[in-house]
Amino acid sequence: MEKTIQTNEKMKFSSESRSSLMVTTSYLSQNASKALLKTKTLMMSFVLLFLVTTALTAQTTSDQALVLQKCVDLTQLQQFYPKNTDNSFQPLVIMQHAISFPTNISVAHSGDSLLFKSKSEVSSDSAYFLFWKFDILGSNAKVDFIYNYDLLTTVPKVQKVTLELLKTGSVWNVTSSSILGGTL
Repeated sequence: MEKTIQTNEKMKFSSESRSSLMVTTSYLSQNASKALLKTKTLMMSFVLLFLVTTALTAQTTSDQALVLQKCVDLTQLQQFYPKNTDNSFQPLVIMQHAISFPTNISVAHSGDSLLFKSKSEVSSDSAYFLFWKFDILGSNAKVDFIYNYDLLTTVPKVQKVTLELLKTGSVWNVTSSSILGGTL
């Protein structure tokens, strides 16, 4: 008889535990659903923010080419570009270091495509551009670079250039420039 009482008490205890467990499970299930919904909402917000940010800061190759073309076409720099013996311009060199451009970018100077070289490859060149800032955000661009020239002479020189550009329609115009020259 004693065993029967213990079994009944165990069943009674088990029944209460099941009821309590069902309530707890239901509560946890509701909270888990809410947490999952919050997580999904938060993840979607991050994805949307990333897409919007990427769209706003994206630099198209076309815009890169147009802004880079403005840089190499600066009137103030033309006098420093290396020339051949027949007085024609040599191809301009861009060092691919701090900022790298696609090598197939469509930019030219005096009919010659620009040459894109690594840091080790420019050591034998008499001049090269080195860009360290090239930011395009919507219709605004900010560019910082140095133009090193006369590098194979006893007095190498440099022009430090900062440009701000504004895009109107499909045309980029320089709105602000600072060009400082010196020796290395």
